[in-house]
Amino acid sequence: MTIHYFHNTNHLGDSIMNLRFFYNNKELLRQCNIKIIYYYSVYTSKFLNELYVYVDPMTVELLPISNKHPESIELWMGNSIGKVNRFTFSAYYDLFYKAIQKHLLLDSMPLDCNFWQAEPHLEGIYNRLPPCYKDIDIVIVNSEAFSGQYLRHPDEMNQLCEFLSKRYRIVTTQKVGNLPCTTDHDLQLKDVGALTTHAKYVVAVMTGPICAMYTKQSQASVKKWFIITTDENVYTHTGIIYELINNGDLTSIYKFFNS
Repeated sequence: MTIHYFHNTNHLGDSIMNLRFFYNNKELLRQCNIKIIYYYSVYTSKFLNELYVYVDPMTVELLPISNKHPESIELWMGNSIGKVNRFTFSAYYDLFYKAIQKHLLLDSMPLDCNFWQAEPHLEGIYNRLPPCYKDIDIVIVNSEAFSGQYLRHPDEMNQLCEFLSKRYRIVTTQKVGNLPCTTDHDLQLKDVGALTTHAKYVVAVMTGPICAMYTKQSQASVKKWFIITTDENVYTHTGIIYELINNGDLTSIYKFFNS
């Protein structure tokens, strides 16, 4: 067996993206007798239950970063690849995954290195979801952004959720009054990814849960994405119709759904 060591010292979203890649390619990793040791940060240790749903025990082992092997490779979107940085989000991850493939010495093997990862197993998860999460019009990621991506008062997103709920079937990722929320049934990020595969729209603060939505199935299902930050950075995506709101101004979302 060949063992490779990777770590991430920062965010939940990074680790979700990394572990999803290994999980979605687990059959090939098994075939090639490869084992991944992945070291999680002190911060992400608070979300271990979310990380483990993206772990195939036969191919990946999670360990705290305090145990980091000296040959461990850092997997963090903050590291540019040549002249391509994380702001060209989907293009960056296409290169990012190919760099991992090269490190694993699997250049000639058919790893899925696309940003929009194919996750057929999500259909089974979707079918098992409670009825209140079926046939959703808008999935709203209003979870707190712990890395400064969104710095407006929660009331602004709460008011948008209330507005959208009057005309559309919505579900939020953080509780707003009596509106349907993923926390009502303790759904995890992979469940959020599953329900998005049948959604019509996504309105999302660019934080951890949105990483579970970047699937080939969601790419096909969602008509338009609204991605929200306040950091003024310009994030670009390919393969979807989307609007980036990088100053926190939600006016255009109200106009779109009120038309």
